Amino acid sequence: ATMRKLLANSRVRNVECRHQDFLTTSPDDPDLSGVQYILLDPSCSGSGLLDRPQSQRSAKSARERQRVRTLSHFQLQMLRHALRFGARRVVYST
Repeated sequence: ATMRKLLANSRVRNVECRHQDFLTTSPDDPDLSGVQYILLDPSCSGSGLLDRPQSQRSAKSARERQRVRTLSHFQLQMLRHALRFGARRVVYST
């Protein structure tokens, strides 16, 4: 609802918001045949933040490394899926 409100306030009329699992959205869906642009904003690991305390940056626990690996795999899945839509442009932003 917040994104719809932001778009309405900005008078944007050519964007459709959908609340659903992107990975289950089919690139073959006829309703999406006109998609030209995709903004992909997957979850970020936060692993590259420079303003974190030194103790947090240097504490590379096995659990943290596994979390980042899992998240990077998910991000790659999202990007590959977005590219299947044949959009003119995919913007990837974390």
